[in-house]
Amino acid sequence: MRIWTDTFVTMLSLGVVLAYVWSVKGHFASPKTPAGAWVISVMVSASTLLLLWLTWSNDQPAAATVAGLAIELASIWLFIAAVLASRESKLRFAFDPQHPHGLIQNGPYRFVRHPFYVSYLLFWAGWSVATWSVMAIPVPPIFLVLYWLAARMEERNFVASSFSATYGEYRSRVGFFFPADFLETLRSSPAAGQPRPPEQVGRPRKLNSTL
Repeated sequence: MRIWTDTFVTMLSLGVVLAYVWSVKGHFASPKTPAGAWVISVMVSASTLLLLWLTWSNDQPAAATVAGLAIELASIWLFIAAVLASRESKLRFAFDPQHPHGLIQNGPYRFVRHPFYVSYLLFWAGWSVATWSVMAIPVPPIFLVLYWLAARMEERNFVASSFSATYGEYRSRVGFFFPADFLETLRSSPAAGQPRPPEQVGRPRKLNSTL
């Protein structure tokens, strides 16, 4: 059974990596590859080799395999949705210092400002979970830092471009890596230390008079 699950994880994960490689040539375009993009490419290669080795060298519980595959499938869906939403926009490579061509607000861009980076993070997190190894733990945080830095640079490029006002309005209502509604829900939850509404604080409970 394990050989089949390991094979499926391997084929799905390598398919995603190949899709990322395709996107570099077939979807994104920059006059030259920025240094930061080269760093990401090196990390992708190194992480792919590491996670492949961990996939085949460790025994993974079925729950970890299923959870990891589910996260990877979510990342694939988001990646495809982002490609379809931006296919006419001539997006640049990560860490490209040039100003953007335009602002995308359809598809997954309605919910997060950087859906490509979110899809990448989901993929690396999913594959790491599927390996069920402590050696895979550093992979998602490293990519989180890289993609966060790339996204922040892109936002500075927008602010310095002719789209500054439009992007400011867009940024005020759409989340960075998480949907704004999701973050608002977290902030307003009792677990976050927010006070409950007045009707729930200090008001005695009404007893039911019917038995």
